[in-house]
Amino acid sequence: MVGSQPLFSRTAVVLIGYQKDYFGRDGKLHGVIQASSDSVLRNTLKIINSLKDTSVLFIETPIIFTKDYSELLEPSGILKVIKDVQAFKMGDKGSETIPEITQFGDRIIQIPGKRGLNAFAGTCLEELLKRERVTDVVLCGAVTSVCIDSTGRAAHELGFRVHQLEDCTCGRTQAEQECYCNEIFPLYASVTKTDDIVSKILQAEAGRVYVPPLVVRSCKPSKSCSVDVSGSIPLAHTAVVLIGYQKDYFGRDGKLHGVIQASSDSVLRNTLKIINSLKDTSVLFIETPIIFTKDYSELLEPSGILKVIKDVQAFKMGDKGSETIPEITQFGDRIIQIPGKRGLNAFAGTCLEELLKRERVTDVVLCGAVTSVCIDSTGRAAHELGFRVHQLEDCTCGRTQAEQDQYCQEIFPLYASVTKTDDVIDQISSLEKDRKYEDNAWRRWTDLRNLVATLSFKTHREVESEEEDEAKTSKFLELCTVKRIWKWMTLHPETATELKLYQDEIHVQIQNRLMDHAAELAERNLALEKSVKSAGNGILFNEFQEEIANCPYVTFLCHGTDESGLAARLIKLMLNKLVQVEDVSNESDNKGKLYNPRVFLESDNSESQSSLLDRVSKSKSVLVLLSESVLFRAGILCELFTAIDKNIPILSVEIEGAGFNVSNENLREYLDLHVDENTLVYVSQACKQNKTFEDVETVIRWILELPRMVYNPSARQASQWSQLQAVAKNVVLSCGDFSNEYKLRLSTPDAVRTFMPSSDTPSLYSNYLVFDQGDGRATARILKLLFDEIIPFARGFTYFEEEEAQMSSLLRHMENAQNFVVLLTDNTLTNPQVIMHIVHAYRTRKPVIPVPIEKDFDFAEYLNDDFYFGLSDNFNEASRALFRNEKIQFKEICKALRSMFSASAQPFFPYASEMVQHAQVCEIVRKFEFGSNNGVTSMLYDVFPKHIADTLMAGKKVYPEHRDCVTIFFSDIVSFTDISSTLPPEKISDMLDRLYSRFDNITHDHAIFKVETIGDAYMAVTNLVEDQKEDHALRIAQFAKLAVQCASETLIDRDDPSKGYVQIRVGFHSGPVVANVVGSRNLRYCLFGDTVNTASRMESNSEAGRIHCSKFSADLLKSQGGESEFRITSRGVRQIKGKGDMETFWVE
Repeated sequence: MVGSQPLFSRTAVVLIGYQKDYFGRDGKLHGVIQASSDSVLRNTLKIINSLKDTSVLFIETPIIFTKDYSELLEPSGILKVIKDVQAFKMGDKGSETIPEITQFGDRIIQIPGKRGLNAFAGTCLEELLKRERVTDVVLCGAVTSVCIDSTGRAAHELGFRVHQLEDCTCGRTQAEQECYCNEIFPLYASVTKTDDIVSKILQAEAGRVYVPPLVVRSCKPSKSCSVDVSGSIPLAHTAVVLIGYQKDYFGRDGKLHGVIQASSDSVLRNTLKIINSLKDTSVLFIETPIIFTKDYSELLEPSGILKVIKDVQAFKMGDKGSETIPEITQFGDRIIQIPGKRGLNAFAGTCLEELLKRERVTDVVLCGAVTSVCIDSTGRAAHELGFRVHQLEDCTCGRTQAEQDQYCQEIFPLYASVTKTDDVIDQISSLEKDRKYEDNAWRRWTDLRNLVATLSFKTHREVESEEEDEAKTSKFLELCTVKRIWKWMTLHPETATELKLYQDEIHVQIQNRLMDHAAELAERNLALEKSVKSAGNGILFNEFQEEIANCPYVTFLCHGTDESGLAARLIKLMLNKLVQVEDVSNESDNKGKLYNPRVFLESDNSESQSSLLDRVSKSKSVLVLLSESVLFRAGILCELFTAIDKNIPILSVEIEGAGFNVSNENLREYLDLHVDENTLVYVSQACKQNKTFEDVETVIRWILELPRMVYNPSARQASQWSQLQAVAKNVVLSCGDFSNEYKLRLSTPDAVRTFMPSSDTPSLYSNYLVFDQGDGRATARILKLLFDEIIPFARGFTYFEEEEAQMSSLLRHMENAQNFVVLLTDNTLTNPQVIMHIVHAYRTRKPVIPVPIEKDFDFAEYLNDDFYFGLSDNFNEASRALFRNEKIQFKEICKALRSMFSASAQPFFPYASEMVQHAQVCEIVRKFEFGSNNGVTSMLYDVFPKHIADTLMAGKKVYPEHRDCVTIFFSDIVSFTDISSTLPPEKISDMLDRLYSRFDNITHDHAIFKVETIGDAYMAVTNLVEDQKEDHALRIAQFAKLAVQCASETLIDRDDPSKGYVQIRVGFHSGPVVANVVGSRNLRYCLFGDTVNTASRMESNSEAGRIHCSKFSADLLKSQGGESEFRITSRGVRQIKGKGDMETFWVE
């Protein structure tokens, strides 16, 4: 979390608007910022030159439109001005970045895609900042009231600390600049000057150097409103969004009533006029209250208005001030309440956008408080999402009349229409005269949206949180999204179709988040560290080599976007580890270092084709991986023509079972099927030469006549490796010498190992279950080859043929198997032998890990009863006989499959990048290790320190151990007795499992040893099993802070969010202990000594959401640097039971 990180832990400077139409002397919009542009540019260059040698990210986000401005269907405000004056048009000089910025080259990362006010919308900016662990965002550029403010608000909502520079941002006027810096920016950001922020960042960056970030995957521009809002008809379907109608604002004794007191009465009157006038129409009325937990745990490090809210304890859950005012609640279900708002923007953290788009809303009318805060932030967000926004000057509350006038006259018109209550009522009434409100339908939608809000918020937190993993996300998906949505569908069949669509959307969202998470794991090499037991075990686990800018390439040509291309992509993944470039220059400091000398081409995107062809032209060799229609792809043809023109050697590999059936005899048939006029136009334009149908035929016939290698995924393991090594060797030979500096070489395993154990060497197995027929067969078998190379223990590969001898041998191997992986392709579960093996694993309680290797594999389908009805119908008599022989009943099959699909799955996305694929395979292997009986050892290491576990497994006696000084942590749940009396035991167990699983992950990350949990109490210790003398108190303090935060994010009852979140008390103490294993059954590792008792007393005398410690621990924490991270304050002398008077301390 950003709030727990020191200031400027990782900084990004975002440059907005540094284009010639703004900063050029003859720019079409230069007049807007002319007064301040020179000084802002000087300060910008000062920042870049001062910080370019640090690790600070510099990011530019230019705004560029197509020549016909097709992105702007019906622009308003500043975007209408841009279109009218033809500014920032693609290809025009005015859209270019100014040379003062471009001189820094790649040191400034350019993020394309900006089309509106907010630099995050439609771009990869958020992805890049989060992937690079950025905590602080500094904004520079133009224009203060437009893009700077919109981007700053968005960054704040996303959890970044925002810094606005008063002398490095351009306002339209000096008065506007001063107003924003003095009154608006402080609502969500810190406001400072260039020299000050340079000084602070340089201090934080001491010793850091810049490392270029990994390439961010391209992201498509975010979709605008799902309905067409073009045209001249206003208010086609309208939603009135009510913001801030709570007692802390509108109540006479509200804690923040003074902020809007001058206008609150008139605004409330006009709000009631709108509702009463339109309540019988189809207009949506939506309220978005802002409510915080009692300890404000959502606000880790609040600033601006959110700091004020926390300081005065406003909008607190359970308090009167957070309640909606009765003037609004009187309308009951006619006003839909959307929970989840925690900041300035009503779209962030809620399902407001989803509801508006699903209901085909085109126009959003905003009412409420406060004009410069939530009203403006929500209006800007609605505009970026494609809605038409209408701001009511007499139905929104400014903090002062001057602020209200300024916003209505100068700020709102930048993106919205500004009107009055009576006018908007007249317009809507004339359009809504024949539309009626359906009460029953909206009652259903209200219930549904509350459910969706809970799921959306929870899903986001589960996936984004570093303490959670894919397993828990999948579990959440299955237990919450699937089961609860299906339950809803049974209760309300009339909404079933729509809900099924929504369920599919949830699957896609979570799949995308898992891919992002997998890429993140790869970058940090987490999976690498957890999965590999010995260095160099398997070619896949070498670190990814960097790519040399000036080194020749080996180019792999493969079309990887159809089912048959998956096998080729996996082969490419392995070849990329077999073919390497070695630095052999005697003058180089990197002599002997290995690099990545190859590029994988599969794009038919015209924008990237020229770059790909440039790489082909620099290649020393081209390898075509033949699968199905690869030779007929327009992009591949471009690259083949380029290679032939440059006399670059071309090799080809046919992948058996991947659908490549082209020969000289049937080529004409394939050409007629796959090559059309559009293909020829594309190839001709890319190659800058006119290419005919005959040219394409000639090239492909020539490729077919070349001697080609064959790779057979169905061959034995040793044979597969031999084939791959032969391919790699031919690639190296075809390239010849690279240069005097670089040498192409093979990186192959020392020997092709034998994977089946000898008869006299018992070993553990992991069995791969895959149906050895169909389109997915080659993919699954090559994926199995990757697993076999990296799993550090013996395994067997189970595939299916009809011979009984083969089957009996496989079943014997299964007796020794410790776990099973099912590689799920389109027809895996149609094979009764696969099902028989899954049932066998279910009977023997051996883990089964499902791995879907298709992009659209839907787990929900296999949890639905309809699947099992269809499965039963598909069994023929031979299948039924097989089950009878094994005494397998159909209900046992259902239980086994349900058990497998309800377990955590690790999907493999074959279309992902090499980095993502690497991370996914690592995570699958990690699940192997923890899912096998071999994982019993890992489990013992979790329960006991390693040396104690090793002693126990050796059958030896464990003797007491003394430690001079450890730090012991205790926590328990506030009001746990009351919670237990109101919830069934199953839900108590679920709550504790969710909470303590997160605690366990944190202890792992901070090298803290978990001692035990008893009921609601959690005990952990540092400096016991590892030497942590230098920071053991600091580690516990950091853990305690994260534990309090995790508790505040954990729902007491996932099915009833109204019960609130868990709160814990925390205490710790430092001192000597004795550790030993006690008993002879159900062994426990226990700590003894007065230190344990004192730590427990610190916890019992603590308060909800607070961290309490002894004076000795406080002094120790200070000596270990804790004061730079925590505020350590004395609580005074207190009477502690069993200890007498003690001075204790709060750690905050």
